[in-house]
Parts: sequence; structure tokens; C-alpha cells
Amino acid sequence: MRTHFTFIALALVILVSCSKNKDTASGTPKSGDSSLEPDQIKPKVDTRFQELFFQAQLQKSKGEIEKAYKSFLECLAISPDEPAVNYEVARIERSVFMNATAAAPRIKKSIEQAPKNAWYHRLQGEIYMDLAKFDLAAKSFKLCYEYNPNDQNALYDQASALIAANKIKEAIAVYDELEKNVGVYEELSYRKHEMFVQLGDMDRAGEELEKLAAANPMEARYWGVVAQFYSRSNKPEKAKVALEKMVKADPENGLVHYQLSEFYAMEGDDKRSFEELKKAFGTTDLVIDQKIMVLMKYYQLTETNANFIPQAYELIDIMIGVNKSEAKAYSIKGDFLYRDARDNEALAAFTKAIELDATKSQLWEQTLSIQLSLGKYAELVQYGERATSLFPNNPMFYLYYGFGLERSNKTEDAIYQFNIGKELVIENPLLLAQFYSSLGSAYNKIKDHVKSDEAYDKALVFNPNDAFTLNNYAYYLSLRKVKLEKAAIMSKQAVDREPSNPSFLDTYSWILFQQQKYTEALIWIEKTIQYDPKPSGEVLEHYGDILYKNGNVQGAVDKWMAAQEVGGGSDKLINKITSKSLE
Repeated sequence: MRTHFTFIALALVILVSCSKNKDTASGTPKSGDSSLEPDQIKPKVDTRFQELFFQAQLQKSKGEIEKAYKSFLECLAISPDEPAVNYEVARIERSVFMNATAAAPRIKKSIEQAPKNAWYHRLQGEIYMDLAKFDLAAKSFKLCYEYNPNDQNALYDQASALIAANKIKEAIAVYDELEKNVGVYEELSYRKHEMFVQLGDMDRAGEELEKLAAANPMEARYWGVVAQFYSRSNKPEKAKVALEKMVKADPENGLVHYQLSEFYAMEGDDKRSFEELKKAFGTTDLVIDQKIMVLMKYYQLTETNANFIPQAYELIDIMIGVNKSEAKAYSIKGDFLYRDARDNEALAAFTKAIELDATKSQLWEQTLSIQLSLGKYAELVQYGERATSLFPNNPMFYLYYGFGLERSNKTEDAIYQFNIGKELVIENPLLLAQFYSSLGSAYNKIKDHVKSDEAYDKALVFNPNDAFTLNNYAYYLSLRKVKLEKAAIMSKQAVDREPSNPSFLDTYSWILFQQQKYTEALIWIEKTIQYDPKPSGEVLEHYGDILYKNGNVQGAVDKWMAAQEVGGGSDKLINKITSKSLE
């Protein structure tokens, strides 16, 4: 608004400078001519004054403001009442030196000599605004407009001064005059609307919005604003009329349907709100980011209210139908599916998102995580390799890549990736512990027990309370029948942290067995079975071994046979069953 009117004002100056009034005797423009900007006026005084004035204007044009200021002061020493010079000095003092107090008497002197110069009154109004003399500022802007009716900015500034003086009704009257001159436009209508609301005149506030909407028949959104206002003001009939006009203005526009959805939601009509929202989602008028924001609200809502989950998926499918090339659409679909434990479908959504946009590291991390949890190790290796290539400084991708390689029996390659990744970790001891724990497992797999133990020890330095590291380290030591006291301590710590984890309970019972503490081992293996209704062949075989050492041979054979049926027992299992002995 202000830029627009400034352009008009400057254009006016150019026009009038081409047809300015002449002094009948000398041909020189008069100092009080209100149509001329002051720096166009050449004071009619002695030659020395003219030289200094010309020099000051030249210095100002070069940006040498302080020099220009001094030259203008020298001019005033010769002619203290010259209005154009006082104006220039006041302008510099206000705008450059930020000294409105010093500028005030200067511009007052200019106006005394040239009371009809609009530029002088404008500067005086700005100075009064700086000094918080809002009533005086409003009077100055009013005079500015009177002496230059083409300066619509003067009206705008006058209204602003009146608002600052808390004279709201007077400010509205000025805005009305401005509106008559330039027409209805958004900023002005919204200002007047807010001012009527401030005054408590809700009828006039609504009328301002309706006037804006009527003046812009191609902008359906304005009728949406009208409807929302009337709805909040408890005027449903007027709101309904506004909605009808909004739809009539642009019935196919998705944004119109989105506003309708919001309106019906405010009215408590959830069914109609959702129907309009679906229409909005089925267009490209509602941009993808707006759709994502709506779905994020649904995500939060469905965390506590599952009744809205079908709606969320319906909106997602509609969105993907019209936004097929948007990675964000598939990404948020993956978020919902993963949250709802539909991992395979979530993985498909995330991989599609990566296909459309491979630059988002979060998508890669989510994809790799699901591949690992689903045991899709070949895909984990494939995507892990791509991820480390695209994001070479992200240690997480080396960790996932290493997991895929290790579980694909490419242990040496996995160790290589783990060692690269751990060097990239910065101020993250838990992640560093995860790398060392993974190295411990990998080194154990290739029977490099020295490096395995070293890696596990380092993992526990960075995260001494990690139950999985404690358990795995203890179990590997028990299998080798070394450092059993250390293994027992670590295993018990893991059990204490997760007392219902059957894997941890089995490890602890097995270590007690290796320590020949058979009675205690039996107690803990029975706890294992208690928390694991479908034990693995390995656990059942351990159960049988412990029973055997506790003198229950038949019970041991039964467990060994059960282990054989389940699968996953040791190479010695058949011999144990045949010989009914551990020997």
C-alpha cells in the first residue's frame, strides 16, 4: 500500500516539475510552492548562498551526508529563515542522526515561511510520530493531503496517527475517504474490520468483510473469511449465505472446499466437514504441504482415537491419487502404516518415497530400520550401500549396512563398515557403544575372540547399562567357558534390567550351568520358559541339559526330543537323545 502511493507521489513531482509556476520577475520557482519537493527549490538569495546550497545538494547526491549537513548549516548562517534549507537540515537530523527533537523546530520554521508546502507538513508529521505526539502528527498529515490531494499516503499516515492516539472512529473516517479515492482492497478492509471489532460494532465489522468479498468476485476465499467471521460471531444464517456465495464464485476450487471443511468443523458437522475435505484433497489447489499438515493433525488424533484411522487412510489414498510424484505423500503414508504395525506396507511406501526423492536421510533411515526388523537382509545390504554413498558422513547408515552384511554372512565386510562408521560418530556415546557392540558380535562370529572382547569392553565403557551388550558379551564368554564370573555378573545385570526377557534369562541360567550351579540354573531356566511359551530348540536343549545335571534323566530326554522337533539345537542333540546322556 505505502509503496504504491509513494510511487504516485513521486510521479506527481516529476509531472509538476515540468509545468511549475514561475516567479514573474525572475523565472525562479517560488520557495513556498507546495507541489515541489524542497530540494527542487532554488532559494533566491545572494551568490555565496547559492554556491553553498548547490554544493550541499551535490554532496547529498553523492551520499556525503555529513558534509552536506555542514554546508546546509553554512547556508542557514547566511539566511536562517530559508524554508528549503531548514527542511533539508531537519530531514538529516531526523533520518540520519535520529534526533527528532532537534529536527522539530527546523521544520516548524520551514512551515512558517511556506505554510502550504505539502512536503514540509509530511516531514513534520513524521517527526511528531517519532516524538509520540500523535494528535499533532495527524493534523500535519491532514494538511499534507490538503495541499497535495494526490498524496494518498498522507491519508494512510493520518489514519495511523489517529489509531496511535486511540481515536479509532476518526481513523475509520479517514480510511473511508482513502477508500473512496483508491477503491476497496484487502489490507484496508481488514484494518477497518479489526477496528470495528475493537469498537464492538460487529455488524459494521461484518459489512467490511462483505464489501471486500463483493468487490472481488473472482476471489472466493473472501466469502470464506466472511463465513468464518459470522460463524465465530454466532450468526449461522449469515455464515450460510456467505458459504453459498463462496461456492458459487468458484465451485471447483479445492481451497473453497477446504474452507468449507473448516467451517463445518467449527459448526460441529463432522460428516459434512470430512466430505468437503475429501473434495479438497482430490485437487491440486490444496498444495501438498497443506494436505500433509491436515494429515499430521489426523496422526495426533488417531493416537488416542482409532475411530478416525479409516478417514486418515482414505485421505491419504485420495492425496496419492492426485499427487503421484510427491515423495511427501508416500512418506506420511509410511508413517501411518509403520505406526499401525503394518511394516511390509510401510516399507513399500518408504521405498516409493525414496524413489521419488532420494535426498531425505530420514526416509533412508526409516527404510533401513524396517528392512532390518523384517529380516530383509539382501535389501538392507542394497539400500545400505546406496545410503552410505549418498550420505557418506552419516554413521547410522554404516551401522545398518553392517547389520545387513553380517546377517548375510559377509562378516568381514560388515566389520569394515562398522569400523568406518564408528569413526564418524561425534559426541554420541550411545551410538558409539552400538558400533563397538556390533563389532564385538562380528569378531566373535569369525572367532577373533581377542578383538571381540576388546570391542565389547569398549561398548560398555560408553554405555555400561546396555542390557543387550551385557547379555551378548556374557553369553559368548559362557560358550567359550572363560571369564565365567565376569559373565555371570554381566548376565545378572541384564536380567535385572529386563527381568521378563526370556533370552536374558536363558543366558543367565546357562552361565550358572557352566559354573556347575545346577540347582540355581534350573530355577532360572524355568523362569525362561515362564516368559517364553514357545521356546527355541536351543533353549529347550539347555533345559534338558540342566535337568540332566539335576538328576532328572527322563525329563532331560523329553526336552531334548522337544528341541529336535522345534529345530535349532546343537550338533550333539541327537547323540544326547540316543545315549540319554550328556556324554
